Amino acid sequence: VADMTAPVVGSSGGVYALVSAHLANIVMNWSGMKCQFKLLRMAVALICMSMEFGRAVWLRFHPSAYPPCPHPSFVAHLGGVAVGITLGVVVLRNYEQRLQDQSLWWIFVAMYTVFVLFAVFWNIFAYTLLDLKLPPPP
Repeated sequence: VADMTAPVVGSSGGVYALVSAHLANIVMNWSGMKCQFKLLRMAVALICMSMEFGRAVWLRFHPSAYPPCPHPSFVAHLGGVAVGITLGVVVLRNYEQRLQDQSLWWIFVAMYTVFVLFAVFWNIFAYTLLDLKLPPPP
């Protein structure tokens, strides 16, 4: 959606969605978790995600060793984080259900729905509106 001229390859968006959903679950159930390494788990996940995201950005904008091949997009990482956080709060179980959590649940359902609808309509209409051409296959 955001980087339409670059191909999206691999499973990084899905991996980032899973890790972000796990982080959302940790934050949501922080007080109810008996694990003593919560902070360490979050720190390791965030450090690994940040390093891989930085590598993906570098690969996108660094000159290619193979000039005819387009650079892969890094935006799938960001989309995976957005989907992981929103669906992590919606789908995963919260140990302490409160009224404010219910309103937060509806907010995240609405955010996810807006993300999906925007992506669908953007992919339908953006190429003609912006007069973009898909990159040729390598």
